[in-house]
Amino acid sequence: MLSMIGKRLMFAIPSLIGVVIVTFLLTRALPGDPAAYFAGPAAGKEAVEQIRKKLGLDKPLIEQFFRYTNELAHGDLAIRSPPASRSRPKSATGCRLRPS
Repeated sequence: MLSMIGKRLMFAIPSLIGVVIVTFLLTRALPGDPAAYFAGPAAGKEAVEQIRKKLGLDKPLIEQFFRYTNELAHGDLAIRSPPASRSRPKSATGCRLRPS
């Protein structure tokens, strides 16, 4: 019984590593610039560059990957909220409320 659990864990580890690599690469391959998204449509180049630096997108890909895995290992899932201009409160029915 214990050896079966050990074998399953040994097969799960490469799968987990593969999932981490694939999710990292897919998030980097998406079209568009994440820094421009977080900065908003009216942001200037300086604001986009500041956000890119804050998110670590100005670093080499391998350094971004190690930062990603380190944050993932510490439980930081890097869930960042969208800019305030894109997220409006919703009513109880799920419809977006008009800004005041």
